[in-house]
Amino acid sequence: MKRRLTALLAYSVFWLIFFYFARLFFLVIHSKEASGLSLEILAGTFTHGIKLDISATAYILVIPLLASTLSVWIKGDWFRHFTRCYTWILLLISSVIIAGDARLYSYWGFRVDYTVLFYLKTPQEAAASVTTMMIVVFCLTVISVTVLFGFLYNRLIDRMFSKSEEIRNRLPVTVLLLLLFASLIIPIRGGLGVAPKNAVPCI
Repeated sequence: MKRRLTALLAYSVFWLIFFYFARLFFLVIHSKEASGLSLEILAGTFTHGIKLDISATAYILVIPLLASTLSVWIKGDWFRHFTRCYTWILLLISSVIIAGDARLYSYWGFRVDYTVLFYLKTPQEAAASVTTMMIVVFCLTVISVTVLFGFLYNRLIDRMFSKSEEIRNRLPVTVLLLLLFASLIIPIRGGLGVAPKNAVPCI
């Protein structure tokens, strides 16, 4: 059980590092605008943004925690393979969002949100301003980020799920994992208050 919890903790840290990188990546891409901000404001994008990162990580942990609970009763190495595929898919989706957000901010002046849905209604107009070079750079960015963190996951985290110790007291372990699953509501909401989580813009 200790090994299982350690693996889940390491998995959480992995995603926190990924979101930290995403924040840093955005600031580097828009270094011209960021250079005009004070050190306090730049540091604040990380200190205030950590709540959002923890919340996003908690969302990601929902499915692995449920799958981990099932793996207590269903033997085999399926949980490791499932988590690996799940992680790579999320990395790809997240990389698309990161690259798209960084690029579109240059034109829109604000971060990607539901507004992008309005542009999807007129894809021909949206594509009119897209050049071949922009598409190439976007694809290379998505592939690079996905492969980089996918490689780190395979090297550092994946093996931690490879050897699950024999669990004798399955019922207590199941209850503990379900309690952990239920407790995810706290970081997802950002706290115990009425509306504790607030989005803080990077720039």
